[in-house]
Amino acid sequence: MDKSTIERLIIFTLLFVAIYKSTNSFNEHKYHKGLREFLSIGLIPMTLHATYRHIFNSGNIMKGGRFFEIEAGGANLGIALASLLAFLKNMSNETMGIIIMIYSVYLFISMVVWLTFKPKGRNILVWGLQFLSIVSVLIYYSFIGLSAN
Repeated sequence: MDKSTIERLIIFTLLFVAIYKSTNSFNEHKYHKGLREFLSIGLIPMTLHATYRHIFNSGNIMKGGRFFEIEAGGANLGIALASLLAFLKNMSNETMGIIIMIYSVYLFISMVVWLTFKPKGRNILVWGLQFLSIVSVLIYYSFIGLSAN
């Protein structure tokens, strides 16, 4: 198993733990706690890792796409910093929901681009399902943030 596969498995494990813990909080009607758990365990590590991958491994993810990858790294860094600030400042559910919604739109557009341009050497079905699963989760969490007290 190569380094990037191990990193991806760690991130998916953190996301799974974040979803598990936060949905337990949601079931207890502790929406604010659940959103904070999702940000701290799932979204912040995922976006910081994506920042690292896109900026420092640019050119390895998409051949000839160094400029695009650094832009993608910057977008991920922006979401990471906004999420971290929302977590540290204990901001409202609505604020966390908006941050999550922004990231879901970004990843949805990324999914469309990957499926449209079909980079060589990538299993498009696997990549599409990965994007779709994360985007679906993000839409759900955005809905919770924007509608729950």
